[in-house]
Amino acid sequence: MKKNILATTFLLLLSSLIAKLISFIMRITIARTLDSTAMNYYSLAMPTLLFLLTISYFGIPSALTKLISSNKQNRHFLSASIIISLVNNILLVIFTILFIPLYAKIILKQEIIIPVLYCAIPILIPVSISGLLKGYLIGHYKIIISQTAQIFEELCRLLFFILFAKYYSSSPIQLAGFAMFSMCIGEIASCIYLFSYILLNKSTSIFKAISFKIPISSFQAVFKISIPMTSSKLIGSFTAFLEPILMLCVISASSQSQMIQTYTSINAYILPLITIPSFASIAISSWVLTAFSASFSTKNMKKCKQIFSYSLLFSLLIGFVVGIILYLFPSEISLVLYKKDSFSNILQIMSIPFIVFATQPILCSILHAANKSKSAMFGTFIGCLIRLFIIYTLTPVVGHISIAIALIVSMLFTTFMHFFNCLSIFFNN
Repeated sequence: MKKNILATTFLLLLSSLIAKLISFIMRITIARTLDSTAMNYYSLAMPTLLFLLTISYFGIPSALTKLISSNKQNRHFLSASIIISLVNNILLVIFTILFIPLYAKIILKQEIIIPVLYCAIPILIPVSISGLLKGYLIGHYKIIISQTAQIFEELCRLLFFILFAKYYSSSPIQLAGFAMFSMCIGEIASCIYLFSYILLNKSTSIFKAISFKIPISSFQAVFKISIPMTSSKLIGSFTAFLEPILMLCVISASSQSQMIQTYTSINAYILPLITIPSFASIAISSWVLTAFSASFSTKNMKKCKQIFSYSLLFSLLIGFVVGIILYLFPSEISLVLYKKDSFSNILQIMSIPFIVFATQPILCSILHAANKSKSAMFGTFIGCLIRLFIIYTLTPVVGHISIAIALIVSMLFTTFMHFFNCLSIFFNN
């Protein structure tokens, strides 16, 4: 049994490392291909995409994973999830098409990025289908397949961008839109890969798991888990969505160019580096969700404590190694990867506090597995309020550095709140 767990964990880490490496290469390729103007457009549009993706997912993949792992014989959960996801995404696409021009012109006051925002719409349907298939397979403990699908997705996206980006280099806005659209190609590739596996593997036949007579209780079970889960993620993505709006509102027009440049540097260059340790914790969190759910349902608290301790220590170790390297060599790493180091001082400041960020996926999975999704949502909500408050109050005083301060303080607060909520699970059981 222990050999099985070790082998699975090793394969998870390896596949996650490969996926993260390809994703990182993709980010570097985009950063090197897009000029500073195109990169600003791309960075301003990304929070909107992340917000839309959160609504598109609606927490359904994770809810499906939890429900199937707890009760594999129930055929109604998958069917209910498909119907909820279908209705949700049709409404979302219609609303987004109508809302984008108003948002860009009136709210963000950056009308030029409307074409880039429209390139986000084709991503929504494929990403929801991919999420459902991954949630279904992880519920059947086929976590490795889900991770290899991520590798296939990132690889197809990278190849598509490298092969065709040169044909869209006539203007910054076209290049930024093409970088956005490349995500759609990756998601379609992931859907094809996952669906092919399901068709070829009899033990995960999706057709046998679909029921056409779905009781109301199945919809209620999905909503009971998905709404708290998506609420937590929605708060985070909505905060990111509000961030560029807020920062541009509270600063003078003459300082907006510097503000956008710093915002781009943090989101496009710094965050990909300081969140590298998440490759391990995100991979482990999928296993933690299923393993902790199973152990918690049988009240095996000894096993729960082991899962909590080992996964947390492992993610902290990786976070520590990456954080120290980035702190010691910020300029050298920036020059090698991006051929620029204008943001190396901010990278150095943010590298040490973000060591603990590696534990967030683990802590969130444990809270969801222990039916404490509301606690996770509350911690995220307070952290996001702090982030927006700092941007609103400090930006007129300290300028562009307020974005870094807001990210550090809100991240630390949220992480420690999640940690203490996890500890309460063991004290109360």
